[in-house]
Amino acid sequence: MPTRTSAKGDTTTIELTGESTVRDAAGLASSLREAAGSASARVAVDLSALGRYDVTVPQLLVALSKTLEAAGREFRIVELDERHPLRASLETIGFHFDHIERTTRPSP
Repeated sequence: MPTRTSAKGDTTTIELTGESTVRDAAGLASSLREAAGSASARVAVDLSALGRYDVTVPQLLVALSKTLEAAGREFRIVELDERHPLRASLETIGFHFDHIERTTRPSP
């Protein structure tokens, strides 16, 4: 599963594209750990180009959000359309988007 990480200001953004299944979990976890290890005050995850996925994606995102929260840092989901199936999956496991301020696209 391809990922792209970028930093701008106080935000590190990681973009997930294509598909992510259990066989990609180690690579995704590594990419998310790397983003969490950045010096940025905020980590944003862009899921808009993520197609097929399984339960590992929501699990890893919840773990990342808890890790960042414990460190006093912010976590955001970038502009995830309300119809995106991952949004419903995350809400089903108790990860409510109103707890992440708002879903926003980082300013250019």
